[in-house]
Amino acid sequence: MLVHNVTSGPYESRTEYNQWYLVVLVEEDGKLSDTELFFDDLDSAYLFSNHFKTSINPIDLTTDSQWAKGIN
Repeated sequence: MLVHNVTSGPYESRTEYNQWYLVVLVEEDGKLSDTELFFDDLDSAYLFSNHFKTSINPIDLTTDSQWAKGIN
């Protein structure tokens, strides 16, 4: 799954205590869609979203373990 951009967030989950999520633009099987990506804490969500403020490169969650660590 390639993440191309953060559409909005971070937001605190209404159902899970101390979980945060971003709405992100992802590419799967050549199709683009918005989806919620959940994180263990606010700092992880914030760091992930900041990547797209300085780079246009997508993040490949299947191969990039640096970013996959804080994601649920």
